[in-house]
Amino acid sequence: MESLIDKLKSLGVQKGVDNLKVSNQKKFPVEDVINGEWISTNVGEVFTVTKVYPKDLKLSSSWTTQNLEFQNLLSKIQINGDSLNLNDLIFFDTETTGLSGGTGTMIFLIGIGHFINDGFQIIQFFLNSPENELALLNQLSNFIEPYQMLISYNGSSFDLPFLRTRYRLNGIESPISKKQHLDLLHLSRKIWRLRLQSCKLRDIEVELLSFKRDEEEVPGWMVPQIYFDYLFTGDSRPLKGVFYHNSMDVLSLGSLLLLITNVLNKPENQSNIDALDLLSIANFFENIGLMDESINLYKVCMDNRLPIQIKTKFIHKYGLLRKKMGQIDNALELWMLSGSIPSLIEIEKHLEHTKKDYQEALKWTERGIDLINNSESSNPQFKFWETDLNIRRNRLQNKIRKSFKKDICIDE
Repeated sequence: MESLIDKLKSLGVQKGVDNLKVSNQKKFPVEDVINGEWISTNVGEVFTVTKVYPKDLKLSSSWTTQNLEFQNLLSKIQINGDSLNLNDLIFFDTETTGLSGGTGTMIFLIGIGHFINDGFQIIQFFLNSPENELALLNQLSNFIEPYQMLISYNGSSFDLPFLRTRYRLNGIESPISKKQHLDLLHLSRKIWRLRLQSCKLRDIEVELLSFKRDEEEVPGWMVPQIYFDYLFTGDSRPLKGVFYHNSMDVLSLGSLLLLITNVLNKPENQSNIDALDLLSIANFFENIGLMDESINLYKVCMDNRLPIQIKTKFIHKYGLLRKKMGQIDNALELWMLSGSIPSLIEIEKHLEHTKKDYQEALKWTERGIDLINNSESSNPQFKFWETDLNIRRNRLQNKIRKSFKKDICIDE
């Protein structure tokens, strides 16, 4: 029987690399283009680049104070970090040969950042050839071993799964599972989702960090092809922009963490903080159970100018929080101020089920129905509210009739 290899040969498929075409273009080794060094190990070699940025990232005058604020941040977001300092953190970003995440997708550049006494140091590990992947992963493991927490941007969905796959395929233990992880994308969305249309790292840099990249920057979508071209031609000159792109991503993470630390610790004391950001933070604090801090921020938001639609929704939500805390009178005041249909429904529910004042409850129900009838909105939610309010009106009318009959019987 003809073997699979024989069948492939008959189709013109060659075994090995003897007939593989390679570029005759002049080689430009990576060490001639980028200032770095080779690290040789018993399983291969890795090219590394190290650079220290001055401590311009530090947003407070005291490094000790900054560490305490970071610990407060971890406590707020319910991460156990009483013993953690900023020097215990690793900021990381990876560059890969694709976005699919399959076993054929490799990580060829890993950027690692960490705070040091003189500033912020970035170390990059570069895979010059797929055969050196094990050496790259070993170097990463050795470097991050002393650190306790990983900081990423969308690392939960992208970088970490890629790294786990590569470690697993190489048959070695991943160091990632032993570390705590903080994904700044999730925090950024919670803080700035109302104000910023996009929370991509590049947009965060422009809008919040006053961070500007220079002409070396290459778009992320070009990065895989630049690496493939390097493997084919040996020309590492275009890689200079990839190294720059990766290092700036890591540098942004350091700046962003310090910004988030400051914003979440005392948001009401931040100068020039946008009212929409305060509202987002108030909502975030409520969701994680920081009720007192949430209420304090909601109070501040009441005195700020907000877009009318957002303010109406926010006042309604603020009323729900007051209700949850047993402060029903405050909640009713807020719902009357809001005047939104959900607020009118909440008022009706209180009057019907708690106060048993069916006549007054009916007035608020009919006010909600009038709002819908006079509205030109195409919001599909209106249909649901209309059905709900009509059910409430019918039920209240029945209760009023029964109550009226009962009163007549008592009089007789």
